[in-house]
Amino acid sequence: MVKKFFGNLLLLVFANLLIKPLWVLGIDRTVQNLMGTEAYGRYYELFNTTFLLAILLDMGINNYNSKVIARHPQLIGKNLSGILVVKLLLAAAYLLITLLIGLFSGYTGIQMYLLLLLCFNQILSWYILYLRTNISALQLFKTDTFLSVLDRLLMIVFCSILLFTSLRNSFQIAYFVYAQTVAYLITAIVCLVFVSKHTTRIKLGWNFPLLLVIIKRSYPYALLAFLMVVYTRIDAKMMYLILPDSEREIGLYAAAYRLLDAVNMLGILVASLLLPIFLKMLKQKQSLDKLVNFSFTLIVLPAILLAAYSWQYKEQVMSVLYVNTAPQSGMIFLLLMLSFIPICTIYVYGTLLTANENLKLLNKVALLSLLLNIMLNLWLIPQYKALGAACTSLITQSFVAGCHMFFSYRKVTLKVNPLLWLKIAIAAILLFALAGWLRTGALTGLTALILPAAAAGIMVLVLNLFDRKNVLNILKGNMQR
Repeated sequence: MVKKFFGNLLLLVFANLLIKPLWVLGIDRTVQNLMGTEAYGRYYELFNTTFLLAILLDMGINNYNSKVIARHPQLIGKNLSGILVVKLLLAAAYLLITLLIGLFSGYTGIQMYLLLLLCFNQILSWYILYLRTNISALQLFKTDTFLSVLDRLLMIVFCSILLFTSLRNSFQIAYFVYAQTVAYLITAIVCLVFVSKHTTRIKLGWNFPLLLVIIKRSYPYALLAFLMVVYTRIDAKMMYLILPDSEREIGLYAAAYRLLDAVNMLGILVASLLLPIFLKMLKQKQSLDKLVNFSFTLIVLPAILLAAYSWQYKEQVMSVLYVNTAPQSGMIFLLLMLSFIPICTIYVYGTLLTANENLKLLNKVALLSLLLNIMLNLWLIPQYKALGAACTSLITQSFVAGCHMFFSYRKVTLKVNPLLWLKIAIAAILLFALAGWLRTGALTGLTALILPAAAAGIMVLVLNLFDRKNVLNILKGNMQR
């Protein structure tokens, strides 16, 4: 069982690390370079508008369906018939509300057209995620891994034809959206074919009691997801509403945020692994201290190293990746990479609080974080523009991480390990000091590139940051049960 679990995990990680960074850094980045900062800024703001309310397309349905089908596979046909109708109604409500927001924001003509297309893409994306919950609940992990990257793989193929052939000269941002739409449509059909093999004939029918059950069981999760999306994605919308030159500033922000999105995939994968383990250990009333400390160290140390590298090479990274940059681009990038440290902290301690079912507490923290984010953006964006939004992101994520850590030790009765925190702090200080020294040009080339990573490895050994044996025993015990 252990071998099978880690084999599937490695396959999932490999597929995501192979395909999704290629999409983010290869295709999405190329589109911005080709279209220009302002044009891409317009697209990015529209995309964020559709993303803010996308939780309306789910309302906890995916989480509910995954649990039910995992326990009762024979219900897949009944659930599918009822949930598809519910999904259609939610899609209609989402479309109406988002288009009204577009009108309120002053969108006209091509903006409303692209907003409509991007809404349709979001609907297809969440439809695919729902269908995949049936596949994963049936433990068809290899199939689910293939489906998890199929849409991006198709987009890479379609966009490569548009970007790297003679069609490049006539490329428009609308073509980029069309490519996504076709990829999502094909993936949705493929997902439906796989799911239909495990059910009888699908009969669409309105199931109001099912909707009530889903909302009753899932609304705390849906509310939390909504609040988290808003306080992490509202920055582009606020720049659009506040700044007269919003398109350029949003484009600069999007360029740096894209890199945060790319590295964030690793954190998401770690959190998805931790949740079922935390759930089982809490149910069996096992001590979580060693696993929490190990997972926190495992994910935060690379984040600190990445942040140190970002400080060392902030200007070079942005100038190499993008055609159009600004003097503040490097600092925007650095602030967002620094925010990855608290984000990784949230992936550990927020996942622990979720497993412990402290949803009311998490929602209160998320609501406070949203209010903090809005107030900081209203203060900083008019003065510092995209740089102010990046600073707000760092402060907000740090606030959330601090709250999650504090309440984890209160609610789950973890033992405080000040020695571990001291070791991590020492490692962070040394890595940033090294990066600062290398910025002076003391060393250059390959030596300057390798030295921080080598130093991080040495510090792991010297400071004895990992108690590998005990944690591997915990993991093995949980996987075998």
